[in-house]
Amino acid sequence: MLDRIKKIDIELLIFVLCIFLQNFAIISTKDFGISCIVLFLIYVFFRYNYIKKLNVKFIAFNVISLLFVALNYVFNDIFAFTQVVRYFLVAFVVFTGYYYVKDIIDKSKTDLLLKYCFIVTTIICVYGIYQFIASLYDLPMFLNIFNNNPSYAVRHIHETYGGWVKIGRIYGVFFEPSIYAIFLSNLFFIFLLTKKDDYYYKLSYFIPMVLIFFNILLTFSRAGWIVFLIYFTVYIFNKLFRNNDLLKKMFKFSIIILPFIVFVAMYTIGLMLFKDNSSLTRTYSSLFYLKRTFSHLKYILIGHGLGSISMPNFCNWFHRTDIEPFTHNGFIEVLYQFGLIYFIYAIYKINKFISKTIKSKSFYSFAAFSSLLCFGAHYNIDSLVVLIIIFILIASKYDRSME
Repeated sequence: MLDRIKKIDIELLIFVLCIFLQNFAIISTKDFGISCIVLFLIYVFFRYNYIKKLNVKFIAFNVISLLFVALNYVFNDIFAFTQVVRYFLVAFVVFTGYYYVKDIIDKSKTDLLLKYCFIVTTIICVYGIYQFIASLYDLPMFLNIFNNNPSYAVRHIHETYGGWVKIGRIYGVFFEPSIYAIFLSNLFFIFLLTKKDDYYYKLSYFIPMVLIFFNILLTFSRAGWIVFLIYFTVYIFNKLFRNNDLLKKMFKFSIIILPFIVFVAMYTIGLMLFKDNSSLTRTYSSLFYLKRTFSHLKYILIGHGLGSISMPNFCNWFHRTDIEPFTHNGFIEVLYQFGLIYFIYAIYKINKFISKTIKSKSFYSFAAFSSLLCFGAHYNIDSLVVLIIIFILIASKYDRSME
């Protein structure tokens, strides 16, 4: 028994658990909480002295971002300190998460990381099936004890998630169904990319992949379904057209603008197929913010300012629909708050980083990044950001078709 315990990489196991427990705050007050994955990355940052890895380009990107925040304060008189902290906390998660996952891969611990992800995914997805059944019969959602973060939402023991369907939508141990579905989509294709030829290995991974698929269905998240379909399309494209250079360039561009493609798809589907208030409200909210972005030259260039989405300084009625304080689309969120100049700069820098850092330049890398922006509300994405980093780096290691 002691020998087995010694073989367990405790730090790596805690890392995987923290990724799944997005909504669990170890430090929690009445008004805010810090998710455990952030605390873990703070520990990692100081333990491995990642401050030495800070480079000029990363610092310059953040300084330029701060300059745009200051510019917005001068011209729009809008400054949201908590959101400034929040955005730079995401930058910290990206920086530290990237180097920590890279160290895991460099130390040949990728298989162990996947093994822990496999085990925890199976447990969480079995709970997801139970959660769906529990919502039908008013049974306790016992893992809601890990939904204690007041910065996102505290879940009660019998709480279910509603929406456009009349039955309970599952969210696992996450904030809400869409984030859970997109998180699982990334996991599904991580497992698919890394499967080995060994029969028993394939069989063991078949179980969590089936569980993931049914969990994604039971979230009833249309954004989650679309992201899964995007990954599936990328997977098929890699299999069929990996040797056609022209198609590869066209496909890469389409992946980079995925959030806009998703916006158009959600807008079309929302108006033509889904007529529920949830779909119409989110559809028209996205359209409202996009339209206001281009309503004035000042807003086109520098945006409305960080925090402007959550401030009720406009009529909250559009196309006879209430406007929510969320864009429900990452691209539109950046455009509305920071303007076109910063948007182009940020997308260029991120695209350049992926192209230079990921040796295989895998389509999965761009799809993974874009999936992060297919929905809005960047205040609850710490775990998703880390998992996408894992996906991007593992795709570089395993997807040899793009080399």
